Amino acid sequence: MTSSTARASNEIGGNTLRGRIKSAALWTALAMFASQFIRFGSNLLITRFLAPEMFGIMAIVAMFQYLLFMITDVGLREGSIRSSEEEFERIYNTAWSLQIIRGFLISLAGLLIAGLLALAAWLQFLPPNSTYASPVLPLLIASNSLGAILLGFQSNKGWRLERQLDTRLVVMTDLLSQVISTALLCLLAWWTRSIWSMAISAVVAMALSCLFSHVFLPGRNPRFEIDREIAGKLFKFGIWILFSSLCFVLSSNVDKMMFGWFLAPAVLGLFTIAQSLVSACEMVVIRIFSAIGTAAISEVARNDPEGLRGKFYSLRLPFDAVLCMAAGGLFACGTAIVHIIFDRRYAGVGPVLEILSFSLIGARYNCFSNLFVALGMTSNLLVMSVTRLVVGAIAIPLCYYTFGYNGAVVAVAFVGCAQLPVIIALCRGRNLVDYRFEALSLLAWLPGYGMGLVFTRLFG
Repeated sequence: MTSSTARASNEIGGNTLRGRIKSAALWTALAMFASQFIRFGSNLLITRFLAPEMFGIMAIVAMFQYLLFMITDVGLREGSIRSSEEEFERIYNTAWSLQIIRGFLISLAGLLIAGLLALAAWLQFLPPNSTYASPVLPLLIASNSLGAILLGFQSNKGWRLERQLDTRLVVMTDLLSQVISTALLCLLAWWTRSIWSMAISAVVAMALSCLFSHVFLPGRNPRFEIDREIAGKLFKFGIWILFSSLCFVLSSNVDKMMFGWFLAPAVLGLFTIAQSLVSACEMVVIRIFSAIGTAAISEVARNDPEGLRGKFYSLRLPFDAVLCMAAGGLFACGTAIVHIIFDRRYAGVGPVLEILSFSLIGARYNCFSNLFVALGMTSNLLVMSVTRLVVGAIAIPLCYYTFGYNGAVVAVAFVGCAQLPVIIALCRGRNLVDYRFEALSLLAWLPGYGMGLVFTRLFG
């Protein structure tokens, strides 16, 4: 394919691929910044009403929910987005129907986990002061799992918009549901001072997300219909995503799984808050890249494969710079930030935040998952996830028993960096890795660190 043909192929409806990428990135960025601002503001507010141990318990609830969602992920969204227009029309109803079935399975699995935890606590199999031994934990997991049924009925009309890089309405509906559920959370936290304010608002958020996807997104609503041929193709494409999702969720939550056993709820709560502050930076960047990355890279792979590496790294450049600068800034001023925004009960968040800032450097390599999905190399996602899981499962308990809690936090911070050698090996012979870029992008840490020092001197 010639370069002129590739450029022509990148024009849909008069909009170039570059223009659609910029538009999608802009809307996703605005929504993510607004989302994180709302999340950050609400966390600041509810820490005035709720004790640290409540955040630790809810971290375990969220971990189990995330685990169940990811281990049932067969790539319905990704398979739909990367399909051709003709295939997408055939996939539409079947994918939604499979999503509904998945929602009921998740709910049943959540109820089973809740029952097993209650039984283990009754039989005294759990460490008495651990987070897992909290008597309210099984009830919270059970109630939260019912929301999975609501998400199962969420319309997949947004997938059509995402594959066209038209994310405006998708992000606006997500933001609207977050605003309403967050307002409810703050009101209930102030009124009840109870952990149930967090659980109730989470279920309401799922219900609103489902409702708004049907009401506000354009296009026909899907109907329940399963095409066995299409279902088979989706499962064939998504089988590696399924296994990689299982390993990814285990690797990304191996810290909480172990800390829930090692730590009391209050200490886990402080760790969770520090991690949420770091994740806020990571989620904004990675979510924006994911929103545009798979669709954009897939289109380039179809129309201009020779320019794939250049396009991939040109997309990554601003995201990598932001992550490295944020890592440097948080390392320099994490304690100062916590001192300003939280009360004394949360002083322990600061040192943990500074250590966990280094996890943003390893987070850059998650962008390769979008590249592998676009190329249909979904087995590589499994290898990346297994790497994180194995390194985390070995390093975290080893560091905990050798160096204590802070040592385990250091292990958590650097687990993501273990992916790079594996990625290099996976990309061998395909000319997909730019070593110079990977090295030089780390220099962005220095100006971030400098700005963090200035912030500490002025406000610390």
